[in-house]
Amino acid sequence: MERDGRGATSRGRALLFAILGIFALVALSPCHARITNQEIVTMTDAQAVAGGIAQLPCDVEPPVPGDRLHLVIWYKDVPQDSGVSADTPIYSFDTRGRAALEQGKHWQDPSLGRRAFFRHSEEPAKLSLESVRESDAAVYRCRVDFKQSPTRNSKVNLTVIIPPEQLSILDEDGGSHIPHYILGPYSEGASLNITCVAAGGRPQPRVTWWQENALLDDSYETVGTKRVRNILRLEKLERKHLHAVLTCQASNNNMVAPISSSVSLNMNLRPLWVRMQSDNRPLSVGTTYEIGCEVVGARPMPTITWSKGSMTLRNARQTMSPDANTTTSVLTFVPSIDDAGKFLSCRGSVPVIPDSAMEDGWKLDIHHEPVVSLELGSNLNSSAIREGMDVYFECNIKSNPWVYKVSWRHNGNPLYHNAATGTIVSNQSLVLQSVTRSRAGIYTCVGSNQEGDGESNPLNLDIKFAPVCHPGQTKVFGVARQETARISCELDANPWNVSFTWKFNNTMEAVDIAQAHVTSDRTRSVVSYTPITELDYGTLLCWGSNDQGSQNEPCVFHIVPAGRPDTPHNCSILNQTTDALHVECSEGFDGGLPQKFTMEVEMDSNTNALKAGSLVYNYTSKNPLFSVSGLDAGSVYHVSIFASNAKGRSDVVRLRATTLNLPERRTAGERLARPPSPENCTIREESPTTVRVSCAESEYFDANTATYVLQVFDAGTRRLLASATSLTPSILEVTDLPAERSQSGLVLSLRIMTAHATSDATVLHSQHFVQEGETLEHQRYPALTPVMLSLSGPLLGAVVGAAAGLLLVIFVIVLAVRLRYRPRPQDDKDSHDDGGMSNLTAPHEKSSTLPLSTDSIESFEKNPDIIPHANESSYAELCKGTSPRFVLQQHRNEPSSFVPTNNGSELTYAELSLRTGRRVPPNCYQPVPVSSVQRPQLLPMSTLTRRQQIQEPTIYAQVASHTGKSVYVPPPHPYLNRTVDETTAETPLIARDNKITTITESANSLWRSATPPTSIAPTT
Repeated sequence: MERDGRGATSRGRALLFAILGIFALVALSPCHARITNQEIVTMTDAQAVAGGIAQLPCDVEPPVPGDRLHLVIWYKDVPQDSGVSADTPIYSFDTRGRAALEQGKHWQDPSLGRRAFFRHSEEPAKLSLESVRESDAAVYRCRVDFKQSPTRNSKVNLTVIIPPEQLSILDEDGGSHIPHYILGPYSEGASLNITCVAAGGRPQPRVTWWQENALLDDSYETVGTKRVRNILRLEKLERKHLHAVLTCQASNNNMVAPISSSVSLNMNLRPLWVRMQSDNRPLSVGTTYEIGCEVVGARPMPTITWSKGSMTLRNARQTMSPDANTTTSVLTFVPSIDDAGKFLSCRGSVPVIPDSAMEDGWKLDIHHEPVVSLELGSNLNSSAIREGMDVYFECNIKSNPWVYKVSWRHNGNPLYHNAATGTIVSNQSLVLQSVTRSRAGIYTCVGSNQEGDGESNPLNLDIKFAPVCHPGQTKVFGVARQETARISCELDANPWNVSFTWKFNNTMEAVDIAQAHVTSDRTRSVVSYTPITELDYGTLLCWGSNDQGSQNEPCVFHIVPAGRPDTPHNCSILNQTTDALHVECSEGFDGGLPQKFTMEVEMDSNTNALKAGSLVYNYTSKNPLFSVSGLDAGSVYHVSIFASNAKGRSDVVRLRATTLNLPERRTAGERLARPPSPENCTIREESPTTVRVSCAESEYFDANTATYVLQVFDAGTRRLLASATSLTPSILEVTDLPAERSQSGLVLSLRIMTAHATSDATVLHSQHFVQEGETLEHQRYPALTPVMLSLSGPLLGAVVGAAAGLLLVIFVIVLAVRLRYRPRPQDDKDSHDDGGMSNLTAPHEKSSTLPLSTDSIESFEKNPDIIPHANESSYAELCKGTSPRFVLQQHRNEPSSFVPTNNGSELTYAELSLRTGRRVPPNCYQPVPVSSVQRPQLLPMSTLTRRQQIQEPTIYAQVASHTGKSVYVPPPHPYLNRTVDETTAETPLIARDNKITTITESANSLWRSATPPTSIAPTT
C-alpha cells in the first residue's frame, strides 16, 4: 500500500512539471498568438434597445475547485476593413495580487464613454453597457484567466433594436389626423374604417388594434420605407361603441413598452324609450296640470314635441340629467271641454338619425261641470203663452261624469216637485200646469256632478195676461180743496200697451174723467184731479185693457180731505241707562199728507228746580224712533211725542222716564275686600258671532287691580261658548261665538276679579233669549222679560181666573145684544122703491141723541177745508171700498125715534141694516151751519161685523138736527161731464124735518133744487 502511494505521488509530480513546462513554453512564445475558433467555449446572443442597457454575459466560474479568477478581458470584434485590431481590449477586470474579487481593478476603453461596468458577482457575470447606441451592435469576446485553470473564451453577439419612431391614426379617408382624438360622431348602425401607420424602427414593428385588453386586429402591412400600416374596420356600430377607446400599438421587441395612440368613438343614438311619467287619469276642465315625458338613451339631446290631436303644443320646458342620458320635457296643460277624446302625445326623436322617433300618449278623459242648455217645449210658442196654459221645459245636459242631480230655479229660487201647485219635475223636464202670471220670470236648470254645478242659459217665460193693479200703491190721498193732486195708477199687464179708463164715484154719482186730464205711458196712467167742493171727494176708479182683455177689478183710489195726522200709538221707552234712553212708537194715519214725528224731553220739577220745565231735547224725524243721550243720572224726565203734517199736528203722547242712578262712591277705608258685582251692564251690540257689553265703573275697589270677566253661555244647553277679559268695564266683547248653537239665545255672566277675590255674577240675557215666552215683544224689548213676566203660582192663578170671568161677562153681553137686535120678520117691513135695499131697517130702539164733537166744530171754523172726523182712523176705515147704495128709513108711527131738540150741536145716531155682501159706504154727509148755508160734512161710520154669515152688519149714521135750514147742493164739478138724461144713483139726502129722503131715478135732476123735494117713498 505504501508502495502504491508513493507511486501516485511521483506520478503527480511528473504531471505538474509537464504542465509548468508547457506554460513556460507558452510564456516564451510571442504575445500576438491568435486564438482559433476551437478555443471558443460558448457563443451567445444578446439584444438591447437603443438607449437602453445591454447585458453581455460571461462565465467566470473556475472549472477546478479551489481555483480563482485572476483576469477578465473584453474584446469587441470590428470589421476587417475598419483598420482596428480585432484583439483590442475594451474592458478589463484584474484581480491579480488582490485578496478578494471585490478589490479587482476595472478598466475600460475611452471609446465606451464610461458606459460599461463588469458585474462579477452576478450569475452569470455580465458586462453592462448603458445608453446603448446603434454602433454598439457587434460580437463581443470575453477572456477569463484563472490562477490555475486554463484561459476561457466566450463570445456574445449583441443586437441593438431601434423602436418605431412615430405612430399616426388617420380618419376614414386616411388623409388627416383626428382632432382631439375623438372620432365621429357616427350614427348607430353605421360602419367605420380607422387607419394606423407606424414609421421607423429596426426590425420592422408589429402594428395592432386594441379595445381595452381585447385584440381587435393584428393584421398589418408594410408600405414604403420603414412604414407599417394596419386598417381597422368595424361593421354596424352599436350602442356599446359609444365612448369606446380604440388603441393602436406598434412594437418590435419585448423589452420596452410599445408605442401607442388612442381615439374615443362618439356616436348618435336613437332613444331607448319615450314614456309619459304620470298615469292616465281624468283631467278637470280649467285646472292647470304639469305632465312629464322622459326620453332615455338618445344622443345628442333629442327633440321632444307635444301634440293634442293634430295641434302642436308649445308650452313645455325641457331638462337633461347630469349624465346626459335622460331628457325630460314638462308640459303645462289646461284642458278644455273640447279636448275630450283627443290624443295627447309626446314624441322624442334625434334629427340626425333617420326614423329614430318614438312616441307615447293618452286618450284624454276630460271631467267638467255640466254644460246645460234650457229650451221651451217644441210645440210651444214663447210669444203666445197665456194664463191657464200648460208649459214645459226641456233641460239638455252634457256632462262628464254624468250628473247625479238636476234641479230647477225660478228667478234664482229653487223649484220643487209639487203636483198640488201644478209643478211637476221629471228628471230633465219641468211641467207647469195652468200657469198664472206669478209663474212668469227667469227659469234655469242646474246639473250637478262631482266637478260642480252647471247652470243653463236663463229662459224668460213671458205669460200674457190682462191688466191687474200693481200692488203697493198709495190708496188714500189727502187733498185740500182747490189743490190739484196727481193720482198715479200703475198696472201689471202683458203686453204693456194698455188703454186706461178713469171714473170718479162719490155717494151721488159716477162719471168718466175726461182724457184731457189723463196722461198714460204703457202701464202707468196719471190723472190730475182738483176737488172744488165737498162732493168732489170720493173714489177714483182706474181700469186698463190690452189685447188679452180688460181689467176685472178696477184700481180704487180714495180722495179724502186733508187733515191732521192721528196720534202715534204704542209708544215705549227702551234701554234706559244712566244718561240715555230710547223711544219707539207706531205710526198712525197721516191725514192724507206726509207726516213727521217730534219728541220733546223736559226735566221734572221735583228732580231739579233750576232746570224744571226746561227743554233738554227736541228732535223731528220721519220715523217715530228716537234716541237721546247726555241726560243726568237718576233724573225724571217728561217725554212728549206728536205727529204733524201740513194741516196741523196730532194730540201729544206723554211719557215719564227715569234714568238710572250712578253707583255710590265710598272712601278707600270703606272699600270692600270682595268686589261688588258689575253694575249697570247693558248689551250694546249682538250678532251671530259677536256680543259687546258695557258696564259702569265701580268705586268700591281699586280699578287698577281689577279685571272684568265676561262668559257667554248657551241659554238652552248651558254650555260655555266663549269668554273674554278686559281691564275697563266700558267695553267687553266676544267676537268668536260659534254659529252652531241652540235658538234659545245667550246668557251672559259678568264678574269682577281682583288679586284677592272674585265678585258675584251679573247675569244678562241676550235679545234673542226669552225666559217666559217666545213673543215678538219679548225678543224686541228684553226689558219686559226679567221680573214683570215672572209670576208666582198663586198670583198666576188669580190672574187667569179674573181673565176667565171677564171673558164670560163679555160673552153674556154680546149674546144679549144679538138677541135684542135680531132681524125683524119680513112681513113687518114697509115696501118701497129702494133700489134693491128692502132689507135695510132702522130699529127705533137704538135711536139716540148725542152732542157734536167740540173739536170738530172748532177745526172747521179755523180751516173750512178740514172736515171733522173721529180720531180712531175713521177715514182710513171709511174709504176702503166702493160705496153701495142704501136707504135710511124712519117709521112715521114712531115719532119718538128721533128726539126733537133745539140744540144745533147734537147728533142723532140711526142704525142701518145692510144686506149681506154689501160694503159700507165711504161717505156720509151732515149739514154744518156756515154763513147761513148748509154744506154737507163728511162724518165717520162704524161697522159692527157679525160672525154668523146669516146675520147682517149694522151701520150707525150720525144725523145732525138743524131745524129750519135748507140743504145746500153745490153745482156740478167741471170734471164731471153729465148728460141731460143721465140717471142719478140712489143717495141719501138730509132734509129739514130730520128725515132722510131717497132720490130715485129722475131725468129732472131734483137734487139741484134749492128746496128739497117731498119724499115719495114711505118713510118712518
